[in-house]
Amino acid sequence: MKSSVCVCLLVGVSATPALGRFDCGYHPPEYWMQQLRDAVARGEIDDPLTRSIPVVAPGNARRAAGSPLCLTPEQIFPFEDTGGLLLTNFSTGQLLDLMAVAANDVMAAHGDNFDFVGFWVNFVPDHQIGSAFYAGIENTVSGLGHNLFNNRANMGIAGDNIEGFVMMWRIANSAWQPGAGPDADFTRTVLGQEFEHRWGMFLPDLLDGRRLQGDGAGCGRGSHWNWKVDGQGSGMEISEWVGVNPAVPVALDNSLNTDIGGVFSYPDLYLMGMVSPQELDTEPSEFRYMDDSDCESDYFGSITPITSAEIIASAGPRVPDSVDSQKSFRAAWVMIHQPGDPPSPVDLEKAVAILEQHMTDFNFGTLGRGTMNNQLFDATCGCVWDLDGDGAVGIVDFLDLLAQWGTDPGGPPDFDGDGDVGLVDFLALLANWGPCV
Repeated sequence: MKSSVCVCLLVGVSATPALGRFDCGYHPPEYWMQQLRDAVARGEIDDPLTRSIPVVAPGNARRAAGSPLCLTPEQIFPFEDTGGLLLTNFSTGQLLDLMAVAANDVMAAHGDNFDFVGFWVNFVPDHQIGSAFYAGIENTVSGLGHNLFNNRANMGIAGDNIEGFVMMWRIANSAWQPGAGPDADFTRTVLGQEFEHRWGMFLPDLLDGRRLQGDGAGCGRGSHWNWKVDGQGSGMEISEWVGVNPAVPVALDNSLNTDIGGVFSYPDLYLMGMVSPQELDTEPSEFRYMDDSDCESDYFGSITPITSAEIIASAGPRVPDSVDSQKSFRAAWVMIHQPGDPPSPVDLEKAVAILEQHMTDFNFGTLGRGTMNNQLFDATCGCVWDLDGDGAVGIVDFLDLLAQWGTDPGGPPDFDGDGDVGLVDFLALLANWGPCV
């Protein structure tokens, strides 16, 4: 029986600030667990509670390294859909079980070193559950409007660290574009959204009744920001309204944030544990509510600010707070393929380029406080200083660094990741002068 989940669509993708309507396949953890139990009851899968769990090496490198990170095709884990499940009318429970088996294979090979496991496929599946989705496996953070839970045992997943799965489906999808150009903005914001589902958006209504979560109708989707909320844009679909009487929606749905220039807004970063309540209230973020808006047209009327105190009054304080929250994460990425059809170099290189940009975006978008390590295994990046790609570090790379001195490029030549091109980056380049090895 085919899953009853609505298939999500990429609609109106463009290079404009409003990047098009994106319907993702997010569901709360209770939904995923019910789908899994239903698949067991129908005899589609063995009970994960009785699965033989592989012995995995304890995590010893789960946190992201401080040095520049690079990826190669070997960093993408190939996983064979041996029975051709995804070419059949698979159920949601069957898909989730396949992902759990793949995650166990990753950890059996590379240890319990990952907070997340992400997935691509290199073929056209029978159907999709969303164009992309996040499935939560563990939550240890309160103050999000989200229950605490740990479903690793229920899913038959080894280890102690995996917090969630991200499914991005077909790598050859033309909507997924690598790099940082305008055509890639949609890919970047979607990845930002799916990973942010680890922490948001689940906030309850404020005590005065203002709804921060989408209504599932004309003002945004549930588990995403309500489009009456102005936070200057983000991948989590926070709106950007400009002006007063009228206030005009410049970016609804997925868009880069105009305060930070990345995939997250200050309200997003509060939920992620990257900024304090005080920073949310005082940094240059326009966090306000269009009280009587229909969400999509010019708006005249009452506009009220939203404060961290109001969020805390309804959801409780975030625990752990921004001082003690986890800020560095590691994700293993899997490419599911059919027997006899391993991932091609083209598919792997595209995935690598997308995920390299994602690491840059996560660090830049979290104000340099967070890191996302997409390396399957630790590897050095001996040629990260080779900015012109000629196989050696030399005068052209030196001039490129000088041209960006004092700026924040969001990546090399900001080798130390401090958000500024300066002396440390200069010394790193000089230390690697000569042929790449």
